[in-house]
Amino acid sequence: MAMNREIASGEVVVLPLLYEECELPEFLKGKLYADFSKAEDYEAVLGKLLRRLRIT
Repeated sequence: MAMNREIASGEVVVLPLLYEECELPEFLKGKLYADFSKAEDYEAVLGKLLRRLRIT
C-alpha cells in the first residue's frame, strides 16, 4: 500500500535500508535506498538519510 501511495503522490514513503550486499528484488531496482553495507560510508549515508527524513 505504501509503494502505491508513493507512486500516486510522488513522495518518498518507503525508503529501504540495505545493511549487507545482496541482489535487490526487481521491484526495488531504480528506487532510492540507503546503503549501509559498507562501514566506511556509514556516516555519509546516515547524514543523507537524516536529511531526506528532514531530521537534521
